[in-house]
This record gives sequence, structure tokens and C-alpha cells, in this order.
Amino acid sequence: SKWRWALHALTRAALAMAVPDNIAFNSAVSACEEAARWQLALVLFAQMLNRKVAADAISCNSCISACETAGNWHLAVSHISSMSELEIKPNLISCNAVLSALRMACRWQSALAFFLLDLPRLNVAPDAISY
Repeated sequence: SKWRWALHALTRAALAMAVPDNIAFNSAVSACEEAARWQLALVLFAQMLNRKVAADAISCNSCISACETAGNWHLAVSHISSMSELEIKPNLISCNAVLSALRMACRWQSALAFFLLDLPRLNVAPDAISY
């Protein structure tokens, strides 16, 4: 499967003493997200940061989406909150994934608060998916 191949590629790079870049990590995190391997996606993201590889919105969005798919709304919210510490601006994809995670968990008050308070604070304009 795609996520196994991505992990194999990261392992081979590490064994060759090469430092995988954010494209390699993003590919692996995204593959784990698509395969519903949310824990592994978060572990890879942590390894990315530990190795001082620059995370970006793609990395964060993949982690948020992995948490959303797994029904871990609290981790999705936590992850979008930590983006500012990494100096990464959440975008519409980030916000819609959090809104979806909250919706799936029947956390409508939290979703409404996020929509009304956090989207404007983050300067993110909602789209049809946001509603």
C-alpha cells in the first residue's frame, strides 16, 4: 500500500544517512492519512520536527485530516492551535478539516464557535464546505 511504500522510502533515506526533506515527510504523512493511520501520521510529523525538517501547511493539514477521519476532534483542534507555534498559518483546508471533525463528533457548539470566532481571527474566509 501507499503508506508502507512511503515509510520504506523514509527508512531507506535514513539508512543512507540522508535527511529526508519536507516533501518526503509530507508524502509519508499524507499517505498515512489516506490509509487511516492517524497515529503513524502524527508520529511521522513529530519525527519531522525532531529532525528539524521544516513543516508547512501541507504537513499540518494532513495531520489534521488524519485526526478528523479517525474522529479525534480534540487532536484536530490541538493541532491547528499548535500551527502558530510553528509559524504556519492555518488555511481554509485546515479550518474545514477542524470543522468537519467537530461536526462528525456532534460538537456543534464548538464548531459554531470555531466558525464565528476562529475563522475571522485566522483571516480565513469560509467556503461552501465550511457551511
